[in-house]
Amino acid sequence: MTDHELKYYNLFFHNLSRGQHYHIKLNGGKILAGVPKVYSLVHPKNPTFFINGSEFLLRDVVDAEEISEITIYAAKQLDGYTCRLEPKSEAAIKSQFSPNQTPVASVFISFQDKSDFEMLHGSIWKHIAELLTGLPIEKLQELGQVVFVDAKTMEIVFDFSEQHV
Repeated sequence: MTDHELKYYNLFFHNLSRGQHYHIKLNGGKILAGVPKVYSLVHPKNPTFFINGSEFLLRDVVDAEEISEITIYAAKQLDGYTCRLEPKSEAAIKSQFSPNQTPVASVFISFQDKSDFEMLHGSIWKHIAELLTGLPIEKLQELGQVVFVDAKTMEIVFDFSEQHV
């Protein structure tokens, strides 16, 4: 194992008990978001890690950034996206409400509605985040970086830090 691989091995392996979220940039520009876990130690010199089903090898890691984030899963379906908060993010959001208030469980947006909205008003992701949480985007960003990730691949769909909201 190279020094580069050993650095990330130690970082991710010791993260199992902490459950810290990372943005992991891989060769080819793919970015994964979530909590990395060991998938296979069959070959101890070349272990496989994963984030919710997306496998990666340490040799493919270009960079990894520990982040505090509000994660919103965007589950792509036949005719649109169903968006919902990741459980840790949901707990962080609920802490901002009084006990008798609750944010909505999920928001669905069809591809057609998303396209129509964005032609007139720009990105719809900010509005979905505000609908899901009941909080303005500025308040959400105080709690952490706000990202939408594909619920199946854990690839970042939209990241507010890359946009002016």
